[in-house]
Amino acid sequence: MNAQKLLIPLFLFFLLAGCGLETKTLPEFYEEDLEDVTKITIIDGSTGYKKVIND
Repeated sequence: MNAQKLLIPLFLFFLLAGCGLETKTLPEFYEEDLEDVTKITIIDGSTGYKKVIND
């Protein structure tokens, strides 16, 4: 019984630790030719803050 009480929080810890943020570069997000890109919009999903970059 003690082993189960210890394994459940340990399992939850590893489950949540695996849900980290992933860093990607622009070519990794958009695999097409970047010469055709004229506008980039970045939106923060938690706050709704929007950053627009125009060429």
